[in-house]
Amino acid sequence: MSFLRLNIRQKIILGLIIMCLANGGIALISYNALVTMREKIGVVEFADDLSNTILEIRRSEKNYLLFNSEENLADNRSYIDAALKMLEQAPTSITDNSVIGMLNQINISLRSYRERIEELAALGYNGNDADEVVTQIRTIGKSLIEESKLLATLERQQIISITDQLRKNIFSSAVFLILLAVGLFLFVTFKILLPLNMIEQTTAHIAEGNFEPLPVWNTRDEIQSLMEAFNRMVKELESRQDQLVQAQKLSSIGTLASGIAHQLNNPLNNISTSCQIVLEENEQILPFSKKMLTNIEQETIRARDIVRGLLEFSRNQEFFLQPVQLREVIDRALKLVSSQIPAGIELDVDVPLDITLDLDIHRMSETLINLLINAIQAMDGQGSIRIYIGPPSSPTCVCLIVEDTGPGIPEENLSRIFDPFYTTKGVSVGTGLGLYIVYGIVKKHHGDIRAESTPGEGTRFIISLPLSATHVCKKQQRS
Repeated sequence: MSFLRLNIRQKIILGLIIMCLANGGIALISYNALVTMREKIGVVEFADDLSNTILEIRRSEKNYLLFNSEENLADNRSYIDAALKMLEQAPTSITDNSVIGMLNQINISLRSYRERIEELAALGYNGNDADEVVTQIRTIGKSLIEESKLLATLERQQIISITDQLRKNIFSSAVFLILLAVGLFLFVTFKILLPLNMIEQTTAHIAEGNFEPLPVWNTRDEIQSLMEAFNRMVKELESRQDQLVQAQKLSSIGTLASGIAHQLNNPLNNISTSCQIVLEENEQILPFSKKMLTNIEQETIRARDIVRGLLEFSRNQEFFLQPVQLREVIDRALKLVSSQIPAGIELDVDVPLDITLDLDIHRMSETLINLLINAIQAMDGQGSIRIYIGPPSSPTCVCLIVEDTGPGIPEENLSRIFDPFYTTKGVSVGTGLGLYIVYGIVKKHHGDIRAESTPGEGTRFIISLPLSATHVCKKQQRS
């Protein structure tokens, strides 16, 4: 279970470590086997040399018994001494108890053989006693040959056994490495390549408009995190698409409203003109009727101004800065949103008339309209909105504050409110583009905007805008 908690990098590293350890173990085992085999080959060479020396002992013995020659006896003694010296200088690598026992036995037999040879030489090879010694010499000599051959045979068998074991080890190691390589291949294929292929296919489907999420595999590694993040992105993209559709609907509604406003302008002009004609031509009109006609004319003019403002707001005009009174822009925005302000919301505007800024009147009106609509929707029919001038961040700036008494914005959302398409409202209510547009317009005026909010107490949008050169000069003259 702990293996499942490892990430992909750790799993791959673990697999490579296992492979390296396996290779190292195989190499170490093979090296030890080769070293042992080399030692055994040395022992076999020693056993062969010892066996050949013993054969020379028997050959010189045979010549001595046949010819009773001192020269053959000297050769026999020389070979016996050589064999005993070889036993004293036996390879130190011999650790097998059975081999050591055989060497000890050969040593004992050689010494016994030498005693019998010396005894035979003392007897002069005459008499019954000499025959008995010769029989003993031949018996011991025969056993020496058998023991030396058995020693060489035993060592060769051990070499064959080591070779067979080494072959089995190499085969088993090769099978293990193949299985490990296949396991790593399957792991990379099913845990990395296949999920990435699924993500690639899902991306292609998203491009075609299919927002079907990925099945999340419980791998407890980066692939699972990637799939979960990808699904969150898919969900967010689907939401953004719905918001774009809603924005397109609102754009279509705005186009229709612009056309309706244009069509309403002519009837309103006719009504206003008719009221003026009646008031000017009919001197005998009753005071009450005159008052009603005057009211009709005034309301018609107000409706015409609203329609004209809506037409100007809906036109796609080039960005154009000109000196304009800030209060005029605020009054223009308030006029356009006046029908959206419920009776339970109080509106307080505390902005002097002498503040002149270089503004695009239509864009800045759009900024204030977005902020006012956000505040109205947040307060749910009850509260107050205050627009006032705050302390500036520098002498060449003015600080406009739009403050409401709504529920406020949670701290985790405050840093994202100016991101495009980010909204806490439903798709049918907002598109998440209002504050993003506000941010862009303020930046285009070389200004800055930030939000401060306390949950349960309200939200404050602080807009810093540069003063126009004319206003700065007048301010310096007054000071």
